Amino acid sequence: MQSILNETGFKRIAMVEFIAALHPILERKIDHILPELLGNGYLLSHFVHEALSFDRKLREEYLFVPHGRDHWEGIAQYALRSSSAFKAWQKTEKDCNYACDNG
Repeated sequence: MQSILNETGFKRIAMVEFIAALHPILERKIDHILPELLGNGYLLSHFVHEALSFDRKLREEYLFVPHGRDHWEGIAQYALRSSSAFKAWQKTEKDCNYACDNG
């Protein structure tokens, strides 16, 4: 795939373009499952943990930054972009930390 891009003269990295092309699918999936996640704090917390791990892997292993941008916020940031999602996740994390500290 990279050789095809090179032959066309595009100065793009095939792996980065492939990953970027998959993001709209991930974002639609997140939009679809987020209401269910918000109803289950522990599931939301697990999802965010996995999303952060996924984001880290894309950044560190694949050096992923979409073409034309200086940085990439990540899938976890996308999922927590609304204040209600962020507050639900934050509450679950606080509750878990309290339970772990006092358990």
